[in-house]
Amino acid sequence: MVIASVLESEKNALGALITMEMGKTLSSAVAEAAKCATACRFYAENAEHMLADEEVATGASAWTQDPAERERFADEIEAGIEFINQMVASDTRIPFGGGKASSHGRELGVHGIREFTTAKTVWIK
Repeated sequence: MVIASVLESEKNALGALITMEMGKTLSSAVAEAAKCATACRFYAENAEHMLADEEVATGASAWTQDPAERERFADEIEAGIEFINQMVASDTRIPFGGGKASSHGRELGVHGIREFTTAKTVWIK
């Protein structure tokens, strides 16, 4: 929810930037930033419920400075690779693979040869 608050509080500055870079009117650019804040807040508040029934879980990303939240995320999310405080990315040194119905094993890293195990990667920044 932090990003939603930042987008909301900085919507005028972001609107000016959008106007300068994309040529939109200032009012529509500010409205666009505010709409992004609303969407971020909605998804943050409803993510757990929306994702609970997903059949696949290849990668996940969460943003928090709270150590308890980081630990809860790492323990509860059923993704094959998880990133905390950064976007999902691939690295040939670490295993990559899915969770739930997308659990066909792993690619990359030393776990690539252990197709019948369930490994999980958690990045904390």
